Amino acid sequence: MRAIKYKTILDEAEKRKITPSKRKLEEAYKDIKSRFKTPEEFEAELKRQNINEEQLKERLKKQLTVMEVIDKNVKSKVKMPSDEKAQKYYNENEDK
Repeated sequence: MRAIKYKTILDEAEKRKITPSKRKLEEAYKDIKSRFKTPEEFEAELKRQNINEEQLKERLKKQLTVMEVIDKNVKSKVKMPSDEKAQKYYNENEDK
């Protein structure tokens, strides 16, 4: 079921021409790679998952695309409170 929802979101992204920027993709890739102490550890993990760097980048691209579609849909439906309303709420609920 989850795979169907994921594919549906990717299809919607394709229709809307939503894709993550190259910069975002590269940042996500570097972030993952930086979690390993050595390049050898990173390569070993790729091998353990039976993927190469290009396949990892493709997975990241899909994940970032799904996140962007969801983000755009949520932001369009949620009205953020004004700074004044947020401050008033904070002041009224500070001690709770």
